Amino acid sequence: MKKLAWLLALMLLVVSLAPVGALAEEEITLTYAVWDFYDVYNYMADKYEATHPGIKVEILELGGTDVFMSNLGNLAAESKFPDVFQHLNLDACIQNGWFADITEYVEADEEYQKNLFPSLQRGGFIDGKRCFYVPNKIMPVVVYLDQNVFKKENVELPPADWTWDDMINLMETMTRPDMQLWAYNSFLGILSIGPVALAENAIAEFGWDGENYHFEDGWADCITQEAEYRRLNYRADSDPNYATIMGDVWAGNSGHVAMQHDAWWTMQWTYSASDSAERAVSMIPYAVPASTDVTVSNALSFIDMGAVSSSTKHPAEAFDLLKYMSYGKEGTLAKIEAYANLKNEDGSVIYRVPDWTPMTTDEEVWDAYWALYQTNDAEYWADKNVDWDTLEKQLQRSVPLGGVAIPGFNTFLAEVYSGSDYNGTVGIEAAVFGGVADPYDYTEMLNQKGREYYDNIMKVLYDVYGTAE
Repeated sequence: MKKLAWLLALMLLVVSLAPVGALAEEEITLTYAVWDFYDVYNYMADKYEATHPGIKVEILELGGTDVFMSNLGNLAAESKFPDVFQHLNLDACIQNGWFADITEYVEADEEYQKNLFPSLQRGGFIDGKRCFYVPNKIMPVVVYLDQNVFKKENVELPPADWTWDDMINLMETMTRPDMQLWAYNSFLGILSIGPVALAENAIAEFGWDGENYHFEDGWADCITQEAEYRRLNYRADSDPNYATIMGDVWAGNSGHVAMQHDAWWTMQWTYSASDSAERAVSMIPYAVPASTDVTVSNALSFIDMGAVSSSTKHPAEAFDLLKYMSYGKEGTLAKIEAYANLKNEDGSVIYRVPDWTPMTTDEEVWDAYWALYQTNDAEYWADKNVDWDTLEKQLQRSVPLGGVAIPGFNTFLAEVYSGSDYNGTVGIEAAVFGGVADPYDYTEMLNQKGREYYDNIMKVLYDVYGTAE
């Protein structure tokens, strides 16, 4: 018995001296729920397992944006909620208590504090004190300029560090009906990007600063400009003459538009594809331009958020996986490697260029990232004079859309911004474009109503998580 007791004591001593990670590597399986690019995340999971022996990562493929959040809810109902998950709706996560408080981890993480874009570091701190999520994948909103259209009009392309006023000037001068050329077309145009770029240090849509909206800073001006540009037929898809001339060809890929406000993924799925070249489309990506009227002018981006589950049994390990899959250097390099190595059956790369950009300031990561463009898609870039260094710096001003970052945003947008009556027209945008509402009359009301919807969800947050000490 004494011998057995001695052996047990020795085993306990060994266990107590072993690093926590080594213990975890012997027994942990972490589940990670995502909604797209499963092949990439499975590649990254394999790389993670190789450097974290004993930790297994199971990628849960929960479907696209239309079903992802409901499928998360189904897993919660079955007590099978993932350890780490992407989220597409902030309010749903708060109301269901799905978030773990990860403040201690982000505050102790050097990469988060030093290398994550400064514009993103405050986002997950919902109440200003506690962090509940981190940016998981960033797909910047950018402005594509067709260098061939600029050549036709004998106009010089702007520098990569162009300003908001530079862009507005081009939107007002590049339409040439005699040449069947339009100044711009938009997916997310100035009405979306302007209230961020023109507000001081906004961290989300409509100038959101963490506590309040600022519709007075840019939104009213931008919707007024947009209404006027549509009236003057500067915007291709709102000009009835466009369809007559071009038929059903998408304006942004027609070769007849100087500027397309769009997302980074359009380079992957459209502009590096062959039909663009056949139409002599030669788009160069520019970051959303900064305003010179504010000290810190940020830029809107599509950003998927990632979180650790409040139900996980391994929060420290789950956070390490989350970091790897999002902003961490090691994981981002693995992701870049995936884009270089994932191939079709014929040996061609599956993804010519990424639909995302890094969210770290680490230069080694960016060098490896830009190298992909020459490795996978060198032919497209051969005739394009891109200032990669300046573009890289400009892209580091990214902030997210409201639905993933502002408590109450989705309901405010649906019920007030887009759902309320404005002088007989439903939705403020439709009312302004229809000429029945002056946007400057509504900035204070929108600020106030937006804050009310925020307060309603914050009450839920405090009910679920308590107040921060």
